Amino acid sequence: MSVQEVAGALELAFNGLGEYYGAIAKDPKTSEKEKDACLAFVEAEGKLDKEDVDGCLSLSKTAVQKFEAIKHATGVADTLRMMVLAYRIQADVLRSAEEDKSKEIKAALSTAEGLAREHIAKFNGSGDKRSEAVLLLAAGEINYNKRGGKKRAEAFEDLKKARSLAKEAGDKKVEATAIFVQANAAIKLRQNDDSYAFAQESYKLYEEAADKKGQGKALHIMALAQVLAEDFDDGIKTAEQALAIFKELELRKLEAFELFIIAHYYLTRKMGREAIPYAEDALELFKEVDFDGSGWTSNAFDCLTQAFICKGDAKKAMIISEEAVEYFQRKKDKRGQVMALSTLANSYCAKGDYEAAVPLIEETREIIQSLDDSRWEASILHQLASVHMLRESYAEAAFAAEEAISIYQDLKDRHSEALAMNYITQVAIAKNDYEKAIQTAQEQAAIFNETGDKSKEASCLLTVATVHGTEGRLDDALRVAKEAQELFQEKKDRSGEARALNVLADIYCDLREVEQAVALAKEMRDKLHETGDMRAEVGAIRTLSNIYLASEMPGESVRAANEAVQLSKRVHDRRQLAENLILSSEANIALAMQDNPKGLAKGSERSLKPAKEAFKVAKSIGAGKLMGMAMHQTAYVLLVTVKPDDALKAAREAVDIFRQVDERAREAGSVILIAEIYHSKNEDEKALDAANEGLMLAKACGDPKKEKDANKLVEQIAGKKFAYYQPYPGDMPAMPQQAEGGGGGGAAAASSVAEVKQVGLDPGMVQATVSEMAKQAIGVDDELFLDSALMDSGMDSLTAVSFRNGLQQQLGVKLPSSLMFDYPTMKEVANRIMELSIENA
Repeated sequence: MSVQEVAGALELAFNGLGEYYGAIAKDPKTSEKEKDACLAFVEAEGKLDKEDVDGCLSLSKTAVQKFEAIKHATGVADTLRMMVLAYRIQADVLRSAEEDKSKEIKAALSTAEGLAREHIAKFNGSGDKRSEAVLLLAAGEINYNKRGGKKRAEAFEDLKKARSLAKEAGDKKVEATAIFVQANAAIKLRQNDDSYAFAQESYKLYEEAADKKGQGKALHIMALAQVLAEDFDDGIKTAEQALAIFKELELRKLEAFELFIIAHYYLTRKMGREAIPYAEDALELFKEVDFDGSGWTSNAFDCLTQAFICKGDAKKAMIISEEAVEYFQRKKDKRGQVMALSTLANSYCAKGDYEAAVPLIEETREIIQSLDDSRWEASILHQLASVHMLRESYAEAAFAAEEAISIYQDLKDRHSEALAMNYITQVAIAKNDYEKAIQTAQEQAAIFNETGDKSKEASCLLTVATVHGTEGRLDDALRVAKEAQELFQEKKDRSGEARALNVLADIYCDLREVEQAVALAKEMRDKLHETGDMRAEVGAIRTLSNIYLASEMPGESVRAANEAVQLSKRVHDRRQLAENLILSSEANIALAMQDNPKGLAKGSERSLKPAKEAFKVAKSIGAGKLMGMAMHQTAYVLLVTVKPDDALKAAREAVDIFRQVDERAREAGSVILIAEIYHSKNEDEKALDAANEGLMLAKACGDPKKEKDANKLVEQIAGKKFAYYQPYPGDMPAMPQQAEGGGGGGAAAASSVAEVKQVGLDPGMVQATVSEMAKQAIGVDDELFLDSALMDSGMDSLTAVSFRNGLQQQLGVKLPSSLMFDYPTMKEVANRIMELSIENA
């Protein structure tokens, strides 16, 4: 449930006019007839507060008749508005029925609007501005939401007239309420600044009218507008003020709503720890005050489960969701059971058990089909597609998405149709079908443009830009990403603009325009800092660190990664902490290899420590994928620092973890790493077996990069046989010519041989071997220049280890692990090998 949807719950709460009419009834000066009418009104409002629509309508009709009998126009108008609101609540209750009630819903809303229009005309004719304003307000309340664009436009006009007439009539409470509903309508249209301004204006009028309940409702909308406009901290403070008023007035249902919405605010920032106490209190209150079939208790269970998932406590989330299933089974509440089973499926996903989630979602779908609620079925199909994506079952994900799209097309809901299409786009990307991904994302963008959702349109354009970047079409990627950025700016969507800056930074990094990439990443961070979203800010710092790392600036990468680690700790985000510890390890080993290759042992400790800590953190939250990533990084560091046996043990553990959590692409990467380790140990038979296994895994999961890595390694180990120059018997260095007729042949010959005896290896043979093995390691056939740095020619840290080990094996000379870093060109490597061979002769 979105935060906007919760706003309607508070907007529906009636103004508390029962107190006003109750006071009139208690006044000794009030006539018996007026007293009876007022008491009927009070009783009817009590029924409305308890969602007893039929009871409210019956008593309201009685109240109208009694007010009309004494020509009490104010009482008539207020009671008629209450009746209109009762019909609207009836429509909402019918939406939650166990069968299709679309005709009944339409009839209830039509009756409500007809009632309002009939009396608007009557009061207009009699010149009663206040009463006309009340019924115009009622018509606006009916039409501004869930009745289409035409009705929404009518609602805006009605509300505008209502506030103007109420002001002329001097009724601040009616004027405030009309402005309050305008604030709600603006929220629905994502006009957050307008909504805040309306709500603020209504608050002042409610304050002047001494209506504390109205003040609380206005504060609620102000808070919502602030949060949606990314003024998060101020929004939370404002929501707390609204909550305090509802508690003071002992409005238990409104208190529950506000607790629920505050928990949701925190969840939008992935602040599970902060959300939990609000979600727990909301759940307990809803169990007390929720009316049958409303759905609020099931939503509260879901909110609390999501809070524990967000905190990283999947075990507690599972307990809460299982309790929800039992709770609604006992109540025999089918809709509650659907929500509870869906929540339970999310808990299984949080544990990484996607297979267990699928039958639960399918069960919820069967129940929904029995309720004949096609819209809800479509939303469950969204969830099913999402889980199939996590399972990497792309055909099933696409099928579920297509079914959802078909339902939305039947409902003529273009916006939801475009949302469901997102899974088709993601499946195409996962299958490397970039042409289809771009086509679908562009279709989505066109629909969102048509429905006026610029933020969603911009998000789709970012997907197109990212795919262009993946294909290497960087100019196209740049153009589309800038277009998306402009749309986000137009909507004043700072988080969206930050995402656009992220994509732009990555593109400029690929273009090797490092300065521009860094500037954009820093701008991204500044944008997120403005919103107060520290968790998102952590992601921006991580992006900056990755750009530095990709640009061979490991020192700057280490500093940024360490800052991301510290900020992750401050916001208590253990998932991000694990991710950034792994990044810190990657940056530290890169720095050690660049700046201090002779001190790799020291660099090893700086790199191993964060990788091992990342594993512990990931294990504490049950994040199997992150555990595997941390163990893989540990293995890599151990390999680079020439600890192959320890590296092999860690890499095997990484493979086991990835298999358990069904991360096949990462499993392939760790198997390829095992091949690299065996190759470094000169156990090429085992290396070849592992490389071929990695190749098959990479092909099976459709990962072209890992396929390329595996193919390169297979070719390196077994694809080429080199004939390095080695002296054969009889292929001795040429003897100097002896003087004709010279004596003492044997001694002279011995003397000559002694004079030309070579100390160390032959320079030509060493140079040829170095050249051929460098070409083999890098994977090129063209000649390499002797004076070119091998790292610039395509050699990386892993191939450098293999290169050094191969030279050591072929030439029989013990070589230091820092060889490549101390002597970066082939010429320098060959000369150093010669020096060592002479020293060891």
